[in-house]
Amino acid sequence: MITCLCAASLWGCQRKGTSFVEMELKGGQGRTVCLYEISATQGSFFIDSLQLDADSRGRFRFPDDSAKLYALSGQGNANILFLIPLPGEELHLQATYDSLVATAQLQSQLNSIEHPSPSLVLLAYQKKSENGLKELEKTEKRWTGNYYRVSNRDSLYQACVKQSDSILLGLKQEAKKTCQNNTDNLAPIFIFNKMCGTHPIFDPLQEEDWNFMYSCTLEMQKSMPGNPHVQRMLFNLKRIESARRNEALQQEMDKRKGGKR
Repeated sequence: MITCLCAASLWGCQRKGTSFVEMELKGGQGRTVCLYEISATQGSFFIDSLQLDADSRGRFRFPDDSAKLYALSGQGNANILFLIPLPGEELHLQATYDSLVATAQLQSQLNSIEHPSPSLVLLAYQKKSENGLKELEKTEKRWTGNYYRVSNRDSLYQACVKQSDSILLGLKQEAKKTCQNNTDNLAPIFIFNKMCGTHPIFDPLQEEDWNFMYSCTLEMQKSMPGNPHVQRMLFNLKRIESARRNEALQQEMDKRKGGKR
């Protein structure tokens, strides 16, 4: 799904050096935190783990000086925090062990208004996505919890669908803004692959979404030429477009054959 930022990117070409994350995770005394890397071709794979000390503190040094996408996960914790540490970046994370994303406060010495740290960009989007998922779950419970209690089920259903659509639209608008402002790093690739529960934010089978994803990916290719995640996304998008054109051509041929009969 996602891997390193190419050295030709805006950030990568300017900085080198070891990066690390200092963690203080409330309620995590003696508990384990695992570090995973997300690869374009291999999915996620284990890098390292540590046991938080008596003060719930721990420190991961990222393996090399090239920025990649990593995931932090607590033991038995499905709530995963994604990071894109830049070369030479010092990240400081404060959170609750059992609720990493919702409670996370992240700082970086490289963050600025002009060039926000990709890790902080990802955190902001993850928080909004998590909040959106909670709202969707509330809407679904409203439908399932009242299905047998009300007589006007059609009205309730339409209201719940409208609310769900509104939540997803808000997430999509935020996602578009985030992607457009971050084509110099891998945040858009992460967002393109992110689901809100069972709902995709972007559906490449829809022409409007495909066009947006393709446009952003081309911009990323300019900043990160040769990046495996960008290349993979371009390949997948082109394959979808080719299949769509072939299907349209086949339908046209079938229509002409039917007309001749």
